Amino acid sequence: GIFYALPRIGSRLTLLMAQCIAAPIAGFLEWFWLGTTISGMQVLAIAIILCGIVMALWRDGEPLPGMEQIAYGRRYMAGLLFGLLAAFGQGAGAVLSRKAYSLGDVDAVASHSVLDSMLWGATAGYQRLIGGTVVVLVFFLLSYVIRSWRSYPDASAKNVSSVKKCGFVALNAAAGPVFGIIFFQWALATTPSAVVQPIVAMTPIVVLP
Repeated sequence: GIFYALPRIGSRLTLLMAQCIAAPIAGFLEWFWLGTTISGMQVLAIAIILCGIVMALWRDGEPLPGMEQIAYGRRYMAGLLFGLLAAFGQGAGAVLSRKAYSLGDVDAVASHSVLDSMLWGATAGYQRLIGGTVVVLVFFLLSYVIRSWRSYPDASAKNVSSVKKCGFVALNAAAGPVFGIIFFQWALATTPSAVVQPIVAMTPIVVLP
C-alpha cells in the first residue's frame, strides 16, 4: 500500500495515513479481538502524539506539473485508497503479532536477556517479511495486467546511477525491515499495539531535522 501510495500522493501524506490511521485501527482491533484496554492517560498521550504528527506533516496535495486535473484527481484518490490499505495493514499486522505472542510464552520475553528478546523480535519480524514478500510479488504481477497500477520513478531520480540506488535500497532495508521490525516486534511482545503504534508513527518527526 505504501509503495503504491508514494508516487500518487507524495511521501508526507502517505506517511501521515500509514502511520497515524494505523494507531486507532490497531487499538480498536486489539480491543475487539483480544480485549486489551488502555488507560485514559495513555489515550491522552496517544492523541497528543498523533495531533503533533498531523501538524508536522499535513499540507496540501502534491500534484504533478502539467497533469490534467481529472487525471490527477483519479490518481490522487487511488493514492488515498492505497494509503488506507497501508494503514490497515500496519495496524492489523501489529495486532496479529500481539495475538501470536499471546499464544506463546510471552513472559519469556520479559524475563530473558536483551539478546534473547531481540531474537524473539527477529524471528517474528522474519515471519512477517515472508508474508510481505508474497504480497509485494502479487501486486508486482498484477501491475503487468493493470497498467494504471504501475509506478514510475520521479524525473529527478532517472539520472541517479543504479549503484547508488541499490545502496539506498540496502540501507533502507537494514534500517526498516530488518532492525526496525526486530525492535517493533520486541515492543509488541510486552506492550499494547495502541501504545506502540503512535511511538512508531513519530518516525517522520525524527527524520525531519
